[in-house]
Amino acid sequence: MKHTIFLLGLILCLTHVRASDGITHILGKTMGLNGQKIFMEYISDPVVGKYRTAQITVNRAGEFDAPMAIKGSTVAHLLVNGHRITLYLEEGKNLGVFFDGNDPFSSMMFFEKENKENNLALQKFIRDFGFPTYKDGVFIQPSLAIDPQVYQALESRNADGRFASFVAFHQEEIKALERAKSTKNLSDAFYRFMTLRSLYQNMAYMVEFVDENELSNENYQKWIGTYFTSENVNNPDAVDNHFYLGFLDGLGKKRAQQQSGRELDYKTDFGDFHSALTGMGELSGAVKEYAMGRLLNYYFHPKFIHMVEAEYQNFLGTCTTAAIKTTLEKNYATANRFTEGTAAPDFRLMDANGNFVSLSQYRGKLVHVAFWAKWCRNCISEMDAAKGNLEELSKDDDVVFLFISLDKRQSDWKSHRVPKEVRGTHIWGGNSEQDLRRDFGIISLPKHFMIDRNGRFVGSLPKMDASGFVEYVRSL
Repeated sequence: MKHTIFLLGLILCLTHVRASDGITHILGKTMGLNGQKIFMEYISDPVVGKYRTAQITVNRAGEFDAPMAIKGSTVAHLLVNGHRITLYLEEGKNLGVFFDGNDPFSSMMFFEKENKENNLALQKFIRDFGFPTYKDGVFIQPSLAIDPQVYQALESRNADGRFASFVAFHQEEIKALERAKSTKNLSDAFYRFMTLRSLYQNMAYMVEFVDENELSNENYQKWIGTYFTSENVNNPDAVDNHFYLGFLDGLGKKRAQQQSGRELDYKTDFGDFHSALTGMGELSGAVKEYAMGRLLNYYFHPKFIHMVEAEYQNFLGTCTTAAIKTTLEKNYATANRFTEGTAAPDFRLMDANGNFVSLSQYRGKLVHVAFWAKWCRNCISEMDAAKGNLEELSKDDDVVFLFISLDKRQSDWKSHRVPKEVRGTHIWGGNSEQDLRRDFGIISLPKHFMIDRNGRFVGSLPKMDASGFVEYVRSL
């Protein structure tokens, strides 16, 4: 009876909430999660190419509505009580889900026409072939991982053996998708997304793990004639697929390392990557613009943005793809807001005693600002590990630590042990969360800033639990 009531409620929800303006809603009914928080990881923009995490609050009736600003087709990962459920989403199409929070895999049910069939097919695909992510696989690219068992098996194989493995993976996956399409009502967009995913994920694996110069003549001909054809490598119709763009990332990295003759580090070797990508004649038009846009966007961080200033301005003057320019201009402006010497935005928030605290009142002192929340385990573990550093720096009269909670409920913050155990000034920003996220560019937690004695951002900042953190702060 309870299940019936839940499902009727979900169906009513779906009939009243329509996707609009490209927003895709994940509408959920749950059991055992009333009033709790769950999370969704997804790629909102192919130019950025990195997963972002959205926090979802389940209401007291066990319902949630998660609006997702996605482009084209993508996969997202629903994180529930340590479980990870992969979902398929299409821009502007809602997805309804029902599950028991204690056993989301076995209880998961899907609704909303085509997306129901798409996601049922995806779950079977995952059971048959796996779908490793950067959380449960061996990291290769920001959005690409490989199953640890496969990775271990590759170590004992030569180039031909590795290549044959990925060819077999690809062929088996395509056959399974063709069978599913012939028996189920799958959307054309889902079938296209999954076939591109299979092709380019396996090509990315080939780039990473196979030296084509060591292949036998037969396999080399298959390499250039079946997989690394000009149509597959330079595919403007696939620039909306993040697996294709991830493949381009890997190919650019391989070309750069081949040219330099050494292992490269993204943090220090931008010139090598930029030079190699500029010289890749096999890429052209929108494909090359997406590849270059993703490379530049990686460096849109206060620590690195100075490295790409000239190349970014040159690229902006020649780029013809509006979506790339829009994303880069937005992210460039955001990164520049926090570069060294830029004035930090002020705030006025309340501490546990009802007193207002502002950033400007600490002018003349060094201020370390840390944003956190009760639900952020990494935040809490980092603060716990930093207690020794905080204790040592408490001896310095000109150093202040401000810990700003973004918990929506003030009671969650006040009742938590962190304000009682972690040395510093603790204030609540839950009622100003959107303003703080906007002003400080907060996408995920924890987030830290160091503000100098003139109220301006300090550039490079080690983690506050790092062994050299105390020395770093005292050097400012």
